[in-house]
Amino acid sequence: MHRHGAHKDAGQGRGAGWITVRPFFSTYILSCVVCLLSLALPVVAQDIPGDDNRLSVYEAVALARERSPRLNQLREQVNAKEGEWLTSFGINAPEVLYFKEGITGGQFAERRWALSQTIDFPLESYYRLQRVGTEQEALHLDVESALNDLTVEVKKAYTELLYTQAVMHLRQEEVGLAKALHEAATVRVEVGEASEIELMKAEIGLAEAQGNLEEAGRQFQNARYALFHVVGLDPSQQHYAISFPDTLAYIDVLIQEDRVLSRIDAQPELRGASQYLAATRLGVKQARSALLPALKFDVYVQDYGTGFEPFGFQVGLQLPLWLIPNHKGRMRTVRAEVQRASWNQQAVFLDLKKRVEQTWHSYVTIRQTIARYQAEVRGRSDELLRLTQEGYRIGELDLLTLLDTQRTYLSSELRYYDTLRTYYFHLIDLERYLGEDIVFNAAYASG
Repeated sequence: MHRHGAHKDAGQGRGAGWITVRPFFSTYILSCVVCLLSLALPVVAQDIPGDDNRLSVYEAVALARERSPRLNQLREQVNAKEGEWLTSFGINAPEVLYFKEGITGGQFAERRWALSQTIDFPLESYYRLQRVGTEQEALHLDVESALNDLTVEVKKAYTELLYTQAVMHLRQEEVGLAKALHEAATVRVEVGEASEIELMKAEIGLAEAQGNLEEAGRQFQNARYALFHVVGLDPSQQHYAISFPDTLAYIDVLIQEDRVLSRIDAQPELRGASQYLAATRLGVKQARSALLPALKFDVYVQDYGTGFEPFGFQVGLQLPLWLIPNHKGRMRTVRAEVQRASWNQQAVFLDLKKRVEQTWHSYVTIRQTIARYQAEVRGRSDELLRLTQEGYRIGELDLLTLLDTQRTYLSSELRYYDTLRTYYFHLIDLERYLGEDIVFNAAYASG
């Protein structure tokens, strides 16, 4: 799979476009389809990133990263945690006090204005800031993991779109074959070499082929809008003028299992789980430090009847006496959070390892299957169809043999594209774990 169609299928000499279509039929059918679409479907000029409204996979990924609601929700959680960090210094709002005593006949013995400030014990504030900062780092890793998942989702949706378009081209070839068969049957009936029944079978086959093409077109449009939904493209920009420059062509990529397994510890979801565990441990230290007294500072100016000339200050400790009965419950809660985060970290690791191994083994199996198609099945299928068509044309083979051969050829091609789609799905999953751009990468496409 690559971006500009310059690559050829390995070992087959096929063009890197959707499918090798016989020129006589493909040009005519494709032009008809384009004309019908231009008449039946509205074309709205919108500004889509890329040249001439061409939406490449990289542009689709960039749009999704910018517009994904789920991803932007996570980003706002990071912003909220940043705000929480700014409020975690343990400095309470100051109090302004007015004091007057010894009032007799309008006179007073003393009055004062005071400014009182209470702050948490510095050690408690330190652990709180450390905990919130660690949670913020974990949220950043959640965003990174979500970015990776979104990239996988977009690339798979794009691959599905390329698959449906490849199937649509295959169905166009099926219509071309059915039309050629219908023409040949008509000629044979006219010269008396075939019966009307043979012509009727050819007509039925043509009608079925046209129905298959219409169904393929419907699936292609569904895949288009599935991609638009994943990308988050505005409905006003979801129009038929958007084209997709990438192609579905086989590129052999070899990935060793050890290389993938060695990257498990680097996965952002596992690193994020580790950060959440570290944050809960800091929460235990913060809960312990809550037993330490808060500090209170008062500064005031006094008036003894001569104006606010004297001033004074006082320093006090705010003892958490009423916290002690609740401290045991609080410690039990935060310790349980530590255990929960520890088990979650282990669960994330085991799940990652299972997914990586299953994906790699599936990739190995499908890679062998696609290689067998490339090396054996596709070439023989093409040759069988060509020989059968020639045999029918000169009267050596009957219509049933030709129809059966065409069905075999088309079924083989459809299975090939099914396998190719699955092959790229597994590659997209593997590139997420490797942290590399493999699918749609021109470096891999050039060999």
